[in-house]
Amino acid sequence: EVLDEGVFAFFKGPESYTGEDVVEISCHGGRFVAQRILEECVELGARPAEAGEFTRRAFLHSKLDLTQVEGVEAIIAATSEAGLRAGVELYEGGLGKRLREIREELVRFASLLELELDFAEEDVEFASREELRGVLDRVQSEVEKALRSYRKGRRAVEGVRTVIVGPPNVGKSSLLNALLEQDRALVTEIPGTTRDTVEEVVELGGVLFRLVDTAGLRETADHVEVLGIDRTWREVERADVILLVVDGSAREAGSELDRIVRSIEETQADRLLVVNKVDRGVRAWTEGVAEKWPRVRVSALTGEGLEKLEEELVRLAVGSQEGKSGGESDWLVTTVRQFEALVRAKEALERARGTLDQGLSSEFTALELREALDTIGEITGEVTTDEILDRIFANFCVGK
Repeated sequence: EVLDEGVFAFFKGPESYTGEDVVEISCHGGRFVAQRILEECVELGARPAEAGEFTRRAFLHSKLDLTQVEGVEAIIAATSEAGLRAGVELYEGGLGKRLREIREELVRFASLLELELDFAEEDVEFASREELRGVLDRVQSEVEKALRSYRKGRRAVEGVRTVIVGPPNVGKSSLLNALLEQDRALVTEIPGTTRDTVEEVVELGGVLFRLVDTAGLRETADHVEVLGIDRTWREVERADVILLVVDGSAREAGSELDRIVRSIEETQADRLLVVNKVDRGVRAWTEGVAEKWPRVRVSALTGEGLEKLEEELVRLAVGSQEGKSGGESDWLVTTVRQFEALVRAKEALERARGTLDQGLSSEFTALELREALDTIGEITGEVTTDEILDRIFANFCVGK
């Protein structure tokens, strides 16, 4: 029985994706034909692949390290240019290479310390403590740079959570609609119209932004509006970037504005003051609001200043990590798994340095070095467990 006419491509291991002999079948489009071919393959002894199994096999055959595996996942999930670039950088092995370099520096000294323990009775010193201090300081500096790159890496892959806040009726929903170039949020002249959050995504300058429009912040006895305001403050706590919108044409700032500014300044988010409704004129009081913040003047109605706003958003999202001295731009950490392991490595390096400063025996220094080596090895997969692998590959779809 003829099912279809197609192409069989044979990839000889170890040059294939998985490192094994692989056959790829290309058939004509349509789910039914593909499903029938799969059924025939199963009849002949094949089985359906598990989630991420091809990439898992590539890892097990040393074709990829775990950072490259996460790069594959990021490429598949990419929804923006920045997300794709981050995935490709991981897949090309940049992070893994840097980690292996600093790990090699530690391995040499860990081996010498272990050797000292073997000759403990002879009281010999194979590892220069002064040189080891220098290596620990240098490696710790690199780990700190890697940790600082996480914010940029996470934002590139997941998107930048950008929360739009401000008093009622200042044009927050109009601003959201203007950035989206469509009417997504309800806009009226009645204060308190927005009582729940509205979330949309938009790509600006190659960066994915998750824009969140929120309820206007004011004192109110309306129970439903109070619930919306509570949700606004929860969004503020989660934000990567906060846009505080004010009506530049209003006669006065309003009693709540100072409190709003102070509350935002207590967060870790980047912030931007957006003076809206400039088409109606801008009052002098706006100059005294959030004086140390970057600001832009816009009109959500006419579009004036929107291009500048978009440029500022991109700068806040990724620009703060670019062009810095010290090599932060050479690192790109994108996942919580990578970040948490680096935190543990940093702590172990600090403890190792402490053992030297306190003049403790080689045993204590070797123990902390081993902890640092293991946690760095977890990131690349040189040291791993089935639990870690299962957690990573659970996010893959079948056939990748």
